[in-house]
Amino acid sequence: MFNPIDFSALNMTHAAQLSFFDLFDAEMAPSLVTPVAAAAQIALAANDPLASVEAVGGSLVLPGDEDVEAQFQSVYNLSTEDKVARSKAAIHRVFDDGHPIVLAYSAGKDSTVMLYLALEVAVERKAQDLPMNQILITHASTLVDNPAYEEVTRHEIAKIRAFITEHDLPARLDIASPSLNDTWAVRIISGRALPTFANSSSRDCSISLKIQPQQRQRKAALKELSVSGAPVVMVGTRFDESASRNARMKLRGETDDKVWLEEVRSPVGKKIRDELRLSPICFYSQEDIWVILSELQSGELQSYTDAASIWEAYRDGGNTSCAVVSDDVMKASAKACGARFGCWSCAAVGRDKSLESMIESDEKYAFMRGLNRLQRFIVDTQYDMARRQWVGRTVTKDGYIAIAPDAYSPKMQRDLLLYALTLDKKERQAARELGIEPRFEIVTLQQLIAIDIIWSMQGHQPRAFEAVHLWMDVNEKGSDYFPPEVGQIAAADKKVPKPVWLNVGRDYDSDAGYSSFYTGARNIMADLVGATETGGCQQNIELGDGRVVMGVDKSDFFEVDAQGAEDFFFWEVIESRVHERKGDLDSGEAFRHYQMLGTFSTARRHLGEQDYMLRRAEWKRRHGVYQMTREQLLSASVSDAQRAAGLRAPEGVKSLPERYQERLDAEHARRTAGAWRPGAPQVDMEAIRRGELKTRYLPADSAVAA
Repeated sequence: MFNPIDFSALNMTHAAQLSFFDLFDAEMAPSLVTPVAAAAQIALAANDPLASVEAVGGSLVLPGDEDVEAQFQSVYNLSTEDKVARSKAAIHRVFDDGHPIVLAYSAGKDSTVMLYLALEVAVERKAQDLPMNQILITHASTLVDNPAYEEVTRHEIAKIRAFITEHDLPARLDIASPSLNDTWAVRIISGRALPTFANSSSRDCSISLKIQPQQRQRKAALKELSVSGAPVVMVGTRFDESASRNARMKLRGETDDKVWLEEVRSPVGKKIRDELRLSPICFYSQEDIWVILSELQSGELQSYTDAASIWEAYRDGGNTSCAVVSDDVMKASAKACGARFGCWSCAAVGRDKSLESMIESDEKYAFMRGLNRLQRFIVDTQYDMARRQWVGRTVTKDGYIAIAPDAYSPKMQRDLLLYALTLDKKERQAARELGIEPRFEIVTLQQLIAIDIIWSMQGHQPRAFEAVHLWMDVNEKGSDYFPPEVGQIAAADKKVPKPVWLNVGRDYDSDAGYSSFYTGARNIMADLVGATETGGCQQNIELGDGRVVMGVDKSDFFEVDAQGAEDFFFWEVIESRVHERKGDLDSGEAFRHYQMLGTFSTARRHLGEQDYMLRRAEWKRRHGVYQMTREQLLSASVSDAQRAAGLRAPEGVKSLPERYQERLDAEHARRTAGAWRPGAPQVDMEAIRRGELKTRYLPADSAVAA
């Protein structure tokens, strides 16, 4: 039986606070071993002779290095056939012990081999009438995967499901995708975040597009499967993928013939759960993998797939006549997340050589040229600070917001949406001509409405329903927009300026005398018509802090219903032309309209934050902040030293609150002088009395009878 690692036996501080994966997943030089790492290594020694170490005099020594390496090589140098036999025997033991199995499938070469092994064992046990627990296969769809390889993946998934049905196996395949708010289109085009670039400090895209969706899926699956036994997660890591991975795998105690333990922890180190894991292909070389795939393709091995499309995709991805050679080529230029094909939108890789190679290798991939052009545009404009939003979001305790390049500017957001909508339209047209389904869609109607909601809530755009206006421009008027070929910015210009500080006052609701009753998420229409949930519209509700906001349908995440999105476009946009309503509508009006119709749902805990964002956007609109140029913002801001000295604006320059107060005073003066609004015509009062004028502009102090 498997014996889990006992951290309690270790008399070392922090030994139980981090998992082995957390400790060693970063690139760590062997000479920089911390006490915590040492504790983990010692703990592993009790469970895996391949990772055996001992602490001597405060330093780490590998006892019998030669013996450990000999044990490793004795397995690594086995024939492919013998390695397969070891892997299958290990999987059989997992089933013998009554465990269900969970494995992630990406349609790459390694996961294809791992799934082949699992299903082969399942078929053998079915034929022999041996007991077998459930098999859960998980797949993560980022929604921006390379469209050509995504097509391969869809076909492979169909084969897997057909194979499971044909052999009546206790297995299923679930597909996980990112939440709406985390999809590439919503996250980037809405202005919530920048793409992950090559020099970004973290790989946020991998977390939001792949890791978190699969973690949510796996958590639910493990809970479901645990009823019938402790699930074992099969992982497809291999020792020969890289030297750093080799070291981490040995330190974690990975081996192909027994289960090992992984402590799954949150980013802050909190233990979430223990997972039992098995690494059935950890000793396989790249040659072993391709040998198995070649035998599947030749028919020597029979399984759910012949792997022919996988061979073809790898061959074309490296632009060579050989899939194995292409695999090496792509490995050298793999995505930042390690994927050979990855996402078409990936900016972390720089130029997407695998996508370019596919396009160059065969005309059938030409449909991805537009995607590749958009990806290059995003990479090439990384340091174009004119395309960035310079206005910060948070007010500091002393009343300042940062002025520095952040996410994309409102114009860049609009440009990206126009480029994406144009590419989607062109792909739909091409697909109709070919009699096929569109091979990609960058922005769905759900994502478009989500972008419009966020733009409205943040006040990013100059008018309400801006995303709808752009969609109609491309799809109804027929306009086309393509990203320009800009070329990369010179290295000397790749500098991100330090932030300066714009004084805005205490907070976004601090303007004296300004009524903020309906500047947030409270909807005046709900108050006027007395809307109730049963009447088809949302009603205003009171939050715990006394604020009144409009309620929403409740869900765990921010979501837009697919059918609701289609209904909105048909009835509100195409039929009612809601985006063309006349009047001085602030951008927040779109958010309130979507909210009143129940177009989106979110968690109740987010209502207060949304109210704050709407108030912040209204404040910036009122003060003209979004209309200020970068030069105007910088000229009104102070440095770190000036801010520390209490200076609100540079010498001779008035602060934003002072300018706003001047405008209020001037407006009051105009009103009390008889001008109801700036530029209002002088009104002939006698003509009004005689009924000769139908429209009246009354001075503020007039009491003229009708």
